[in-house]
Amino acid sequence: MGGVALWLCLVAGGAVAEEAHPVGASERDFVDPRLEGFPFPDLSALEPAVAEQLQDIEVLLRSLDPAKELRTSGGIFADAGQIYHAYELEAAAVACYLNAEILLPGDHRWPYLRAVLLQKAGDLAGAANAYRVALLGLDEHVPSLVRLAEVRQAQGRLDEAKELLTRALRIKPSSAAAAAGLGEIALAERSYEEAVRRLTEVLEQVPGANRYRYPLALAYRGLGDRDAAAKHLALRGEVGLQPADPLLEGLEDLKRGERVYLLRGRRAFGAGRYPEAAEAFAAAVEARPDSARARINLASALALSGSRDQAVEELNRALRLEPDNLTARFNLGRLMLEAGRTELAIPQLRFVVEKNPEDLRATTSLAEAYRSTGKLEAALRWYAKAVELDPGQEAARLEEASVLVALERYREATARLETAHELMPREGRLMMALARLLAASPDPSVRDGERALELAQQVYQVAKTVASAELLAMALAETGRCEQAAEWQQGVVEAAEKAGLESVAARRETLRHYLESRPCRPPVRSAAR
Repeated sequence: MGGVALWLCLVAGGAVAEEAHPVGASERDFVDPRLEGFPFPDLSALEPAVAEQLQDIEVLLRSLDPAKELRTSGGIFADAGQIYHAYELEAAAVACYLNAEILLPGDHRWPYLRAVLLQKAGDLAGAANAYRVALLGLDEHVPSLVRLAEVRQAQGRLDEAKELLTRALRIKPSSAAAAAGLGEIALAERSYEEAVRRLTEVLEQVPGANRYRYPLALAYRGLGDRDAAAKHLALRGEVGLQPADPLLEGLEDLKRGERVYLLRGRRAFGAGRYPEAAEAFAAAVEARPDSARARINLASALALSGSRDQAVEELNRALRLEPDNLTARFNLGRLMLEAGRTELAIPQLRFVVEKNPEDLRATTSLAEAYRSTGKLEAALRWYAKAVELDPGQEAARLEEASVLVALERYREATARLETAHELMPREGRLMMALARLLAASPDPSVRDGERALELAQQVYQVAKTVASAELLAMALAETGRCEQAAEWQQGVVEAAEKAGLESVAARRETLRHYLESRPCRPPVRSAAR
């Protein structure tokens, strides 16, 4: 399976960074599920099917070792928290979300969902702190802004609430929930005209939100318009507004067997047990055939188990369900590329980079695909883009230089490698590639034997391999030290013979060149990577 680099379509998703914990969470907050203190819910009063699902979650949580499985554990805590949340098992959900925050810092979803539960429980201070953490992860998250404003309003901090709601409306002018909040604050501040304007606009936008008839009636009463007040008072009801919130709205969908199987599969996948993961993901697909996510995960596990054809079938099914799914398209592109079917890989990978220009893996894969078809200029363009996305990407820099060599742009390749070496002076592969060009470039004006020798000696000191010894011989030859070059090349030939390498004949020919030619500068063929 060499070379396959597939994405698992994570249930929880989100970037992982281990450097720092979010504000409001610390190591002592971590709730180890193996400890008796973890608030696992009592399942005895639940329906058997629900109890069985949640029992599976409990078994999975108890088996986690977050210290050894950081990424996997963080995602599983996040998913388990959402399932507990869906079944209104708040204490367990809050504990899971808190662990997810610690293990997956920077993702706004888990502190946000924790804050929603704390707010519901009446813990206004805890909810406010958690909403603040969520906004550190995504400062334009309108649901967090609106809900934090509700908390501040309940705490009597109206100026802060007003500022949050105004910010939410700047981000999303159509947010009726934010406008309604500003209308109620205006009423509290006796700004009756503003209250009438705001609340009237809300009701025009959402006529069924009859809870706002009552504050609108009070605002009209404040203005002395008793008829309008009586009219709206008679229409008052209990239907309010919440900010549009796909994360909360999707919780109900979690009351299915698919989610538990996905969690099991992710655990096995993270541990490298791909056949076991494939079995779990297949069960997820059976539980919910219309789940593109389950099919993508199944395809990843199948591919890494050696069943590539089945993996391709599952990815095509996933794309029929969700044509714009970037994970499915990337994985399909990678599988086609690995199979040598680049004509099918390129459209998939291009789709991904066009939709997400910052995607480094898709960019480098697209460059690789173009190179394999001989479209070197296109490959160069995408390798250059990969370097732009991540200047410290050694592999992309090496490939970029290699393509420049293939295009016979030796001076430009050398310049790119010099830049890369300055940025990453300890990277041996960059040093070897640069030294090889300086010693044996087909363009004589690029060669610099003394500098090549300096680099080759550094490489050999770190890694005494056949390749580094051969590079040292090459640099010695370029500087005119033919006898020394021959001595080193003799050692290379003997080591290659002992190791049974296929390139012994070519190395003997190079040795003969160093022994017999004066000058003995490396032949052009040695410039190839």
